[in-house]
Amino acid sequence: MEPFRDGPFRTPRGCARVVRRYPRRLQGLKLDGGGGGVCIRRYRAGSGSRIISDLRTLEKSCTNWKSVLQREHGCVAQKAPVERRLRECTAFLAPDAGPMLLDAPYPYPEADDVLLRRQVGNEEFVYGLEQWVHSDLERLDYLAEPYRDQARELVRLWLYGARNPEVFAHVIAYLYRHAIELRIKHMMTRLRDFRAADDNGKAGMMLGHALVPLWQRVRDEYKESIDSPGEDVIVRLLGEVDALDENSTAFRYPFRFVKDKRTKSVQRVGTMGPLTHQSFDNFVWVLEALYNWLSGVEHDFVRGEEHAQEMAALYRD
Repeated sequence: MEPFRDGPFRTPRGCARVVRRYPRRLQGLKLDGGGGGVCIRRYRAGSGSRIISDLRTLEKSCTNWKSVLQREHGCVAQKAPVERRLRECTAFLAPDAGPMLLDAPYPYPEADDVLLRRQVGNEEFVYGLEQWVHSDLERLDYLAEPYRDQARELVRLWLYGARNPEVFAHVIAYLYRHAIELRIKHMMTRLRDFRAADDNGKAGMMLGHALVPLWQRVRDEYKESIDSPGEDVIVRLLGEVDALDENSTAFRYPFRFVKDKRTKSVQRVGTMGPLTHQSFDNFVWVLEALYNWLSGVEHDFVRGEEHAQEMAALYRD
């Protein structure tokens, strides 16, 4: 049974009639759809729904209408959803937005909170990716760019915020690494073998997170689009990224568990240990360069395919 809610009401399914009476009886609350009316429905197991047509008996028996609904009619009264005003929230204000206000909204769990609900007031809502990109495989490209862009935003925040790089290192490294993985996997969707494979075959080709093996699956078909500094340099740099995070999990934690093959013992090893006392500027530069190189190779490959198709059509004519 669906719960009753304060303005608007959510009512149980299967009720045959709606009573719109006494618009002021329930503290001015409105029926879903407006109009100022009140919808009260009673649920009885085994006998369907019964309409309560007179609220006076409720008023006489108890002034707390919420407890009456809950006790007598199997309904749960809940608070109306509150508009989340992120632009006024101190947790999301820009650093130069001024001092924190004591009465400003701040996120903290409440009893009636739910993670997913409809928008209220001026809240924004999320479209499905299918609204923008019809092909699910093309959404790899659609997501790769935001990961790289948000990595850039954090780099800008570090550059102009005068904070230590280790504050950002894990998050920036993860965003760049995942963007590079998505870029290679999107390049894979253009392969002839991939297009000819069924869904099981496609899933098998995309399996895994290590960057070097993923690149090795696509390089043969992209070899004519590869330019300087050459594939050997790219494989070496991708291998250095894999050495830090081969399974796309290390940058998400401050440590990882490593098992010694000889002693069988397990130890915690810091994920950013190799980066300690190394240039963070260079680290970011190389990750950005890898993403840009892969994007350029894919772009040249697409241009080559388009040119080949145009020439084929010209000769056919």
